[in-house]
Amino acid sequence: MNGGVATCTVTYTATGGHEIAARYVGDANFSASSSPTERVRAVLDPPALMDRIASTMQWGFYYTPSYTQIRSLVVNGVSAGTTVRVNCHGLGCPFMQRAALLTNRVRCGKKLGMCFTGGSFLITPGFGSRRLKAGTRITVEIVRPNWVGRYYRFTVRPRRAPRIQISCLAPGGSVPGQGC
Repeated sequence: MNGGVATCTVTYTATGGHEIAARYVGDANFSASSSPTERVRAVLDPPALMDRIASTMQWGFYYTPSYTQIRSLVVNGVSAGTTVRVNCHGLGCPFMQRAALLTNRVRCGKKLGMCFTGGSFLITPGFGSRRLKAGTRITVEIVRPNWVGRYYRFTVRPRRAPRIQISCLAPGGSVPGQGC
């Protein structure tokens, strides 16, 4: 009781709708009373935000009037527990989507076509010497649960370097720049 107002904290064991009402049984000085039933909704607390991913990328391209080749595509400063997702859409892509959860082990191989070693994730081997045509889009997402992630998009253009978009990704989000 504080300032003539009674408060009570209730913890529910399940999410969803619940009904709650207050009842006072009375005493020698005050008569009994009760409130109408109210419908409440219990929700989970959002997970605590850990931090922002500080990884950076390096890239190098060879471009001509009719195609572009990836010379270097590397994520630096990656820690174990981070997932790197690479998507490629357009003519010349060797794959549509690849993802790797990075662990403490060195991970290289022909199956994935990419390699994680010494805090760097090498994306370059996944593309080989493929000739990417104008309009091809490569996206790289660097994510970790409850962390603000990093997003890079490379759009291949004729006769010049790809257009590059760099943004953040909200924890669990999929739209670059929203909610982060």
